[in-house]
Amino acid sequence: MVKHIRDCTVAEAHRHHGDSSWDLTVAELKAFIALLYVRGAQGAKHIDVDSLWSDKWGLPFFTETMARNRFREIMKFLRFDKKETRRIHLQDDKFALVSATWNKFVQNSIACYKPGADIMIDEQLFPTKAWCKFIQYTGNKPDKFGIKFWLAVAVQSKYMLNGAPYLGEEETRSKGQLVGESVVLKLAEPFLGKGRNITTDNFFTSLKLATALQAKKTSLVGTLGKAKRELPPSVKEQAELFSTKVLKCANATLTIYQGTLRKNVCILTSVHTSVGITDGPKAKPESVTYNTKYGVDVLDQMAKAYSVKGGTQRWQQDFKKEVFAAVGRGAESRVYGGEKGNSARSRSAATATTATGTKTQAVPGEEELQSEQDNRHLQHMPQNPSVAIVSKEEMSPVLTVFKKPNVGLHMYL
Repeated sequence: MVKHIRDCTVAEAHRHHGDSSWDLTVAELKAFIALLYVRGAQGAKHIDVDSLWSDKWGLPFFTETMARNRFREIMKFLRFDKKETRRIHLQDDKFALVSATWNKFVQNSIACYKPGADIMIDEQLFPTKAWCKFIQYTGNKPDKFGIKFWLAVAVQSKYMLNGAPYLGEEETRSKGQLVGESVVLKLAEPFLGKGRNITTDNFFTSLKLATALQAKKTSLVGTLGKAKRELPPSVKEQAELFSTKVLKCANATLTIYQGTLRKNVCILTSVHTSVGITDGPKAKPESVTYNTKYGVDVLDQMAKAYSVKGGTQRWQQDFKKEVFAAVGRGAESRVYGGEKGNSARSRSAATATTATGTKTQAVPGEEELQSEQDNRHLQHMPQNPSVAIVSKEEMSPVLTVFKKPNVGLHMYL
């Protein structure tokens, strides 16, 4: 991947100068990337380059590694594609300016790491105000404008396992398939069939998705919004504070927990065949405490902690720096994350939460992940007066999928 970036950068310099005198070695490119890491780690992304090489205010690491003008030259010519073939590639790929490097990044992320039992799939907004055809506006995010990415993240280590940019309506999505269902099945595809659990939010979660994942020996835990057509009318009714109602359909369980006076939480899970109630004044159901919907958010915090992105009017200039930063985040996740050293040669412990507490179970190989999921199912719900059990026959047509579904719209070098 570094060689590809080096070739594209040299080609851009030759095109700019009109000759082939300018050159760049792989070792020099790696030194440039190291300077980007240090710049981000020091929180110096908004500091002028001259100050970083200043004898009075700068860091010796910069002056000892590379000359300031050489750093500026590489930054100026740095490219992830070749301009002479860009027009052809853009006809079939909107992401052509960086897609070759991004695809290799994702391939390396999948090949270099094997996750534990829990995977989180969510969206991440890569902030940029530079114009591009697929920029998104998200009003509820701190950064309102940016490029949306779908990410699959290991819950314990926050390692990015898979990802894809959102470029508009997908042509590969089958007719009648929800956007969220298509995204989850695509990102989780390398990790299916091993008994893992996928955690999602209300944009992705559906009964149809839970059924599709169960057919591939994978469970689902996710929140459901009240606007979902498959939810029963009783979801909108206000219940007693800290009360829990449990509905079942086939192998999926819907938990409705009244966490506050005006708002309840709906969790759809195929992990729990029965739902236990934890001890304490709030009497939270097990499916609510098990929900691990924070992997992508923590990864986003890590990205902002030492981002190397600077001001620019071209989105690919921002993005190429973030790709380098993603390499460092992936390495940090493997070294300091919960699944330390969880590579193809080693496995770590996976944590399964039960109604009575937290139990750690060794997971030496993928073939044993299915048995761990089976152990999650061997749980019994204690008697609790605030829990109502509804049989499959009684709840019909609860959790029925309509024929017209809602269609909404790190890696290693």
